[in-house]
Amino acid sequence: DQSQARRQYNIPAGKIVILNFGKQRPYKNEQFIKAVFNSLNCTSKYLLIAGRFENSSGNSVSRLYFRARNRFRKQVKHFRQQYIYRQIPTEEVPRILCSSDIVFLGQQHGLNSGLLSLAATYSKPVVCPDIGCFHASLSDWHHETYSAGNIAAAAKALDRMCSQVIDIKKESASFNNSLWLTRHSWDRHVGNILTECLR
Repeated sequence: DQSQARRQYNIPAGKIVILNFGKQRPYKNEQFIKAVFNSLNCTSKYLLIAGRFENSSGNSVSRLYFRARNRFRKQVKHFRQQYIYRQIPTEEVPRILCSSDIVFLGQQHGLNSGLLSLAATYSKPVVCPDIGCFHASLSDWHHETYSAGNIAAAAKALDRMCSQVIDIKKESASFNNSLWLTRHSWDRHVGNILTECLR
């Protein structure tokens, strides 16, 4: 139940929750994600960034800065955003996904992401950069792509998806992922691999 999941994270009711999930490494482009979020027209927007923060910098001043900043971000209650900077245990993943409406990726480079399949599995539409095989791996699923690194294009794509989510919620419905699950099942993937191995 989404409302129950949101209560556990103190997310205000009636929000369109945009989730960036996973270890918060530099390639996730947190500053880009925030810039896109701040550019959205959607008035009910809410940003949820969840995952352990990992700063690869060897600079001790930088590490102290990020540690203090992250502690402040986690403690301060904000009406439009929340940071959960910690390792998310496996049993909590369904709750995090359930509390969200859209999964948003901000990478500028990459071939694929396990978060795409995770989002589709939990019936969450995706907004992601048009890089690698992101678009291809989301065939048969609700998604919007944008030119990597382009804040305006990403904001437009995210606003379009927010509108779709609002329309679905008005109908008290949800995104149906049955076609995606059928075409991307483990059985089908294993069958494709075995077919290739036996050639």
